[in-house]
Amino acid sequence: MGEQCLLLAPEGDLAAGLVIVGLYSDACPAPSSSADISLIEYPDGAVIAYDHAAHSLTATLPAGGSVTIEAPGGVTIIGETGIVGDAFIAGNLNVSG
Repeated sequence: MGEQCLLLAPEGDLAAGLVIVGLYSDACPAPSSSADISLIEYPDGAVIAYDHAAHSLTATLPAGGSVTIEAPGGVTIIGETGIVGDAFIAGNLNVSG
């Protein structure tokens, strides 16, 4: 409701018309003003953004949000890793170095 749209009507025939919605405007601005960022914003406030200039992927969830990764073949993280908050491990922990 209230969103800007474009109506294409061949030869003025509205019965054969096509409505294109999702156009950005002052009332419905784009989620990001940077051409380098591909951003998806969900209705609950969750945001997934990829900045291809900085090679940075960010996922932000609203309060109470959680993430589950189910990968029977395993998960590999290459690079420095930081954890802020408590960590719970169910199973063996093997450490080298």
